[in-house]
Amino acid sequence: MAWRILRPTRLRRWLPAILVSCLLLPFLNGLVVGFGSVWLQFFGSQADREDYLISFGGYAAAVLVLLIGLVSMLRLGTAEWAGALMVVLAVVLAILAFGSLTKGLGMEPEPQPYGRWRDGAGGVRLLPWAWPPLVLGALALVGRGPTRPTTQL
Repeated sequence: MAWRILRPTRLRRWLPAILVSCLLLPFLNGLVVGFGSVWLQFFGSQADREDYLISFGGYAAAVLVLLIGLVSMLRLGTAEWAGALMVVLAVVLAILAFGSLTKGLGMEPEPQPYGRWRDGAGGVRLLPWAWPPLVLGALALVGRGPTRPTTQL
C-alpha cells in the first residue's frame, strides 16, 4: 500500500504542497536565526556587530531560498496565491536583512570577531527543509525537473 503513495502521478500531485511547506519553513527559520542572534543575549550583554551580521546572513539566506523556490513554483504551476505569498515573505525578510546589515555595519568592529554572515546563512540553508526548494529551483533554472502537475493547491 505504501508504494502507491510514491507513484509518479500521486507524487506530482503532492509536489506543489510539499514545495510550499518547504518554503514556509525556511522563512520561519530565517526569522528565528535573524531575531535569535540579535535578541537572545546572555548575562546582560548587548548585541554587537557580529550578532547583526549573523542576523543578516540568516535573513539573506532565507530570501535566497524563497526566491529560488519561487522559480520552481512557477515551473510547477502552483496556485497564484502561493507565489504571491512567497514574494511578500521574501520582501519582508529582505527589509529585515537590510535593517540588520545597516545596523551591523554602523557599529564598531570587534577586535576578535567570532561570527560572520556565513554563520547565519548556514543556519538556514543547511537544514533539510531548505534542500527541496533549492534542488527544484536549480533544476527549474536549467530547464529540467518536474513541470506542471495534474492538480494545483
